[in-house]
Amino acid sequence: ARGADLLRMFQVLTVDAFTFLISAVTIAVLPVREGLRRKGRNLLGETAEGLRYAFRHRFVGVLLALTALDNFFIMGPATVGASLLVKKTFGLSAAEFAWFEASLGLGWLAGTLLLLIRPVRDLRRGLLWGIVLDGATYLPFLWIRSYPVALVFIAIHGLAIPLITVTRTTLVQRIVPPDFQGRVFALIQLTVLGFMALSSLFTGVLADHIPIPWVFFMPGVLGTLTGLVGFRALPPVDLDRGLTKGPETPI
Repeated sequence: ARGADLLRMFQVLTVDAFTFLISAVTIAVLPVREGLRRKGRNLLGETAEGLRYAFRHRFVGVLLALTALDNFFIMGPATVGASLLVKKTFGLSAAEFAWFEASLGLGWLAGTLLLLIRPVRDLRRGLLWGIVLDGATYLPFLWIRSYPVALVFIAIHGLAIPLITVTRTTLVQRIVPPDFQGRVFALIQLTVLGFMALSSLFTGVLADHIPIPWVFFMPGVLGTLTGLVGFRALPPVDLDRGLTKGPETPI
């Protein structure tokens, strides 16, 4: 039985790896206009230039800080915490964990479709409410002891995620000059992945000392507070004017 499980796992990972290969090939064949090619530029120099730009402008710097905090508080429970919740709290198996993650994904998809139907008018407030809801939707897990109810609430949690991902992406596209957009997006992605890894580590350590429902509740409180603090910390920005390339900070 163990050998069959390992074979199935190998098959799943092989299919997953193949999707990454398709993505890599697709990106490689994308046409690039000659005017967009950078010649004689040093990779480290461009990276340093991007970092200076990001932290020169308060809006981008605070956006990165909020992204870091939100992912540190929220992503560990969504990964490590979810598997422990299904196994320890509900006493279920990997199949039920898969359905739990699928419910999260379905909520995420539904939230994205809702934004297509009814776009957010105030992107800054939409982003911050998304961070608030990202944390607040974890709070009920302190009292949930039913697996079907947990599926419903993790789907509700998923509904809030596009408020962050979609509005954050749109904000960067609206306010950051084209020459710096790629580097700002790269910084955001690095922040997401880095703090997700730290969050998973912290969640695993925390789960050895407190009940699993509290692994959701405590980060949920902190994630909610992160969004609320963001209403004061993230400055308003003129979406039509955007941010400059130079040292000025027009916010």
